[in-house]
Amino acid sequence: MHWKALDLDPAQATATDVKRSYARLLKQCRPDQNPEGFKQLHDAYQTALAELEWRSNSSTTSDPTSTSATPEHARSEAKGNASLEILETVSHIEISAGAKSILRALDQLEDALKNNLPDVAERVRASETALFENPDEAPRWGGAVYRLIKIFADHPDLRLKPEAMLFELEHHSVAATVGVIDRLDQKENREAISNLARLFLKNKDRIRTPAGGIAASRLACAAAFLAKGQVGPLSDFAYETLARGERDFHMQLIDRHVSISGLLADVPISIRNFWRQRLIDGASRDAWDSNESSAALDWLGSSLGRRSNAF
Repeated sequence: MHWKALDLDPAQATATDVKRSYARLLKQCRPDQNPEGFKQLHDAYQTALAELEWRSNSSTTSDPTSTSATPEHARSEAKGNASLEILETVSHIEISAGAKSILRALDQLEDALKNNLPDVAERVRASETALFENPDEAPRWGGAVYRLIKIFADHPDLRLKPEAMLFELEHHSVAATVGVIDRLDQKENREAISNLARLFLKNKDRIRTPAGGIAASRLACAAAFLAKGQVGPLSDFAYETLARGERDFHMQLIDRHVSISGLLADVPISIRNFWRQRLIDGASRDAWDSNESSAALDWLGSSLGRRSNAF
């Protein structure tokens, strides 16, 4: 529904498109004239950017004519222009007390992570409390937490409570929850992926939002490799929850992961992630220039690899 609110095609939209659409619609839905409409638009904006970010983190294109191959200065210029349009429209808006509370808690958490302080877990809980007290700021909280998870992925105390993820999805934000799923997927944490799937499905009436549908889709992609029994229920939930254009994209994405998981069933764990990423992304020109790729190619040439049904 966030793509519909922004009047964009989820299969084609870029971050610049999202920002330009937001800037254009913001002029028709100013917060001082239509607070509720502005909130819905802003939530759609944050959710769309979060979805595009996790897509880009899990998929890179090899097509030199694609948007991702655009020269860096051109992308920066386009991004800057779009951001400028937004700033020019909303620069007069004062940040709310709730937003200040969220940002203060997250600044303290980031400080603890950067300086390896002993109270990271306590500051995570404080940020969750700020979220619970300010549900309208869920997209702001989610985006910031997503960034911290990406930067400090290996910190043992950077863990969200299940209630915080459910609360985020319930309030139309998905970024932090997707960050958690990405980390569990990368670490191949089967038990955690299964537990999270059960949590989603047990609370599906509560998280029946576009954000919940996106999170379920992302979790189904991980489950295709780590918890196959959960793929069907998660896919069904995502299908029921997402709008048609988004639904088609996410169903195709899940199907692709399921197909690749079957293809890689006989591949050793040590190189499976490598092949998974190559098959999902499509290899770039220097994709094979690594020790990991050498190990993968050596396995293909071995007697075990030749006997395998994987390729």
